Amino acid sequence: MLEKAGYEVYPVMELADADRILRSRHINLTILCHTLSKEQQATVLATAHQLRPTMKMLLLTAAAFQSLDGTAEEVFYTFAGPRALVATINRLMGRENASITG
Repeated sequence: MLEKAGYEVYPVMELADADRILRSRHINLTILCHTLSKEQQATVLATAHQLRPTMKMLLLTAAAFQSLDGTAEEVFYTFAGPRALVATINRLMGRENASITG
């Protein structure tokens, strides 16, 4: 879905892969899945902020309210749906007028 919206996506399943990609690629936005534990989220956020201090962060959450003590740019409630997710990412990336096709 994000690739259809024009984004280059690097999905990872292991924290070591996230670290490797953050070190080897210019990443503008990191999206953290709601399935990560608080410890995993903290690890990725700390690494991301260290390597790319200006990179935007988005946390997906299944809970209506989620607090990260200001470590993520934004929290996205997953039940809002895929179009809302793309709209949120477009806004964070300064592409408010872009839309998803297909």
